[in-house]
Amino acid sequence: MHIAEGLLPAPHAGAWFGVAALCAAAGARRAAPVDDPAERRALLTLAGALTFAATVLPVPVPGVGLTSHVCATPLFALLLGARALVVPAALVLAVQAAFLAHGGLTTLGANVVTLGVVGPAVAVAAARALRRLGLGPRPAAALACGAASLAVYAAAATILAAALPGDRSLGADVGALLVALAPVQVPLALVEGALSAVVLGALLTRRPGLAPPWLVAPPAAAAPATAPAPAALLLLLLLASAAPARAFEPADAAILERAAQEAGAAPWAPLLVAAEGELAAGLLILTSFVAGALAQRAWSALAAGAPRAP
Repeated sequence: MHIAEGLLPAPHAGAWFGVAALCAAAGARRAAPVDDPAERRALLTLAGALTFAATVLPVPVPGVGLTSHVCATPLFALLLGARALVVPAALVLAVQAAFLAHGGLTTLGANVVTLGVVGPAVAVAAARALRRLGLGPRPAAALACGAASLAVYAAAATILAAALPGDRSLGADVGALLVALAPVQVPLALVEGALSAVVLGALLTRRPGLAPPWLVAPPAAAAPATAPAPAALLLLLLLASAAPARAFEPADAAILERAAQEAGAAPWAPLLVAAEGELAAGLLILTSFVAGALAQRAWSALAAGAPRAP
């Protein structure tokens, strides 16, 4: 979902900005399923913080030589509703584009649509269908969030392919990008599904009332103890840091940007130069610390049963 700066021509970029703005307006007007305002704020804070951490953390895929990342927005869409994730996703992607050169400011609208609209919508639709088929909340969440993770990258591939110059058909370009992304994104979709089930199980163990009625079977059965979400996130971080960084290349650059370059649409340099050297390291440390602090505060409030405004 991090289409680089300048890969979309101005008409495409403007159109996706318009779509993202309409979706954000619709999400802001519609109340999320969580009734308690303080509880909703705590969940939105947790969603924004974990989405930032998840989408900035490169996860190496062994045997492929590339890194990518999970999405996080599909999981929180199950609790807050799909429309509620558009604004948090926009804020996260804007910070990453402006200060970390991850994604782009000119492509922000398209990236918001993939991460904040497509992923949450697919997650909710898939989870509802799986619950109607009789799957439990956590298996349904695992499959739905894994499918939504794949949908995010399929949407990014489609948006980029539609903007590429050349004589090949849209279907051929999309197919080529999906085939190139599959060895990276399919394993990470499995990881995202498993992590989503763990986090959802931990939340429902402490606060069963957080989930909308359609997600939990009535009456909600007592959830067995699960590993806390921070432990799962720490495990993911350790796995990511265990691999030598020089041996891996970000999938966004290796696949999406190279495809654009081959089609004659080279990315621009970052509009801001804060993404290089010690300044970038300091910004990453600072924003990661703030995201971690907000996530811990929101998690503690939700787990304690007395959520408060962040």
